[in-house]
Amino acid sequence: MEDENTKITTIVNLLNSLTYVKKAVLHKVFFLLNAIYGKRDVNRMNSSNIAICLTGKIIFFPEYPPEANMQTIFEETAIVQTAIVAMIENFDQIFRSIDYST
Repeated sequence: MEDENTKITTIVNLLNSLTYVKKAVLHKVFFLLNAIYGKRDVNRMNSSNIAICLTGKIIFFPEYPPEANMQTIFEETAIVQTAIVAMIENFDQIFRSIDYST
């Protein structure tokens, strides 16, 4: 995909478009995920494993029509997993860059 700095900038821009409450909730969630990632030598939960566990809960929601194209679903799943991995691995840099004033 794109280089790491571009991913981080894109994620920060997307997060800055959210409300304060949503930013705060995501900060808490990814703080916890980053802590789990920090113990990866013990718990075997690297960022990819964490992303795999979460993606199904984040992306598959009732609004997907039954006739949804499976290729599109797989592509969206990969995008979400990539974003989760980047947010876990770059937690400090991403969440320090967010504007919490809005």
